[in-house]
Amino acid sequence: MFLLSLLLFVCNVQSMPVNNCLPPSTIPLGNNCNVTATACKLDNLYYGFATSDGMNYSTNANITDPNLAISIAVVRLVDVLPCACAGFLAPEGASCYLELEYCTYFETDDALLKPNVPVAIRSKVTDLNNSAYVGFSPGFYNKTQGAPATSDGVFKSFREATDDLKTKFPQTVRPCGTSPPMIIVPGFSGTLLEYKLDDAAPIPLEPFCERNTNGQWKTLYPFPPNLTVAETGCLLQNFKVGFDNTTQTFNSLRKGCSTRTGGTFGSFDGVAGLGPFAMEIFYPMGWNIGENLFAAPYDWRIPPFAQPTFFEDFQNLVEKAYTMNGNTKVVINAASGGPQYALAFLHRMTQEWKDKYIMLFSAISPVWGGVTAAMAAMVGGLSSTTPGIGPPQIADAIFVHAITKNNPAAIWYYPRMGTNSSNSWTAEETIIYTPNMNYTVADIQELFKNAGIEESQYNEYEYVYNDKDLKELAAPGVDTYVTYGFDVDTPYQYVYNKIFNKQKFIGPPEKTIMTSGDGLVPLKSSLRGLALWNSSAMNGHTLTYKGYSGQIHADCFSPFNSTECFADLMQHIRFTHQKYL
Repeated sequence: MFLLSLLLFVCNVQSMPVNNCLPPSTIPLGNNCNVTATACKLDNLYYGFATSDGMNYSTNANITDPNLAISIAVVRLVDVLPCACAGFLAPEGASCYLELEYCTYFETDDALLKPNVPVAIRSKVTDLNNSAYVGFSPGFYNKTQGAPATSDGVFKSFREATDDLKTKFPQTVRPCGTSPPMIIVPGFSGTLLEYKLDDAAPIPLEPFCERNTNGQWKTLYPFPPNLTVAETGCLLQNFKVGFDNTTQTFNSLRKGCSTRTGGTFGSFDGVAGLGPFAMEIFYPMGWNIGENLFAAPYDWRIPPFAQPTFFEDFQNLVEKAYTMNGNTKVVINAASGGPQYALAFLHRMTQEWKDKYIMLFSAISPVWGGVTAAMAAMVGGLSSTTPGIGPPQIADAIFVHAITKNNPAAIWYYPRMGTNSSNSWTAEETIIYTPNMNYTVADIQELFKNAGIEESQYNEYEYVYNDKDLKELAAPGVDTYVTYGFDVDTPYQYVYNKIFNKQKFIGPPEKTIMTSGDGLVPLKSSLRGLALWNSSAMNGHTLTYKGYSGQIHADCFSPFNSTECFADLMQHIRFTHQKYL
């Protein structure tokens, strides 16, 4: 969803421009909704004028303060402006829908009008089976009781409106039955990471990096904002993961540094910002955190087969959710990097266990066949500039390169080699172009050597890449629902103007060639599961594959970004749930 933010621009009245009107100011409401406002002088008094999306509001010319005139005009217009509101349909099941809407507004009334009044959120929830059944948050009853204009505020107002609906009209409460327990598996980089230092090894060229945290765990990821270059260097050293080829294990590259996932497994406190967002989306449909809605965080730097405790915790969480909800089968809902970790978990469970505990596996924007961006990031980093459009940002590329080189899970996402170019990368298909040599998935060893990547990391590559979870991509053994996007420009091939000659840092590509995908995952990667999981492989379980033209990576997880896909998924969960009632 978009983050709501609103800044009421206050004009500095020093000289009156032509036609006795101040220069117009644009006020962003979010959701591509903007208000243009000004104040004009008439007989030494001011009137305010605001306009947006073909709608206008003008005050009377009886105000001495031009800033107040602007404020009143904007407040009045926003109260009736359709684009100041956003919402989505919350499918409760077959022909059972709630419509949720929240609106940005100014938290004031006639008696309190003044410049720079607070911005707030109010919501309403409507049962579409009977439009007379409507619930409102307090901001609708009293303009000074709105929720803060934040993601948490949106959820708060949704919950208040939903509770109001269910209190006034009890017959609307879950009209199509209860919601099955659901476990969210977040995407790549979606889990919080923490570190602890115990007489950690000093870092060359970074003498001021801390070496002890005195038994305290500190935040490793997300990286704190506004870090200095030195602080960033220290955190990067704590972030790096090393591979021991003798024991074939992964550990922190810095001696004396321990890392772990943040929060408690099952809760949302260890999932970066997902808790309020998940509640905002799922609460109106009958899910509640800790009751029938849970999260399965993981260390996204390390491939799942190297995290045995993840599988143990996941199994215990599924069984707990099943028992807490009256022996109801569980939905696993995973997005982006999550489907790969969830699939690895299902591969390790017996068929008897899966038949008892798992209702449905939802894979949103999976990376079954890998992404070429993983290779480019390892070689020379990638920048935040849109590939192929603007000049690369070298600082960004250095940062991404540093992280990727010591992030073993990045190798797990390398393009998968096969013989069918519609769902894999063939040995003849060039991914990286250079002046003297072109590289395919069959040339990884030569690429590592020429790109100056240590030989030890090629051993790591062979170990990770040959893990059978993604190499073989066996069917999950449960009913499966896959959604993906296509017809979005997606990085596919990379062109470098320099020869790879074991440089310390090669830098980002000069050109990126696009293909159809979701902006990150090429279409062929998304379709790999469809190609391999035929009816025989599914062994009596259903496989539903649905693509959406123009859908960005992982957007199906949010009704604000992809209403159709989200509604389809929620309906499928409901229909599947009905089979077991």
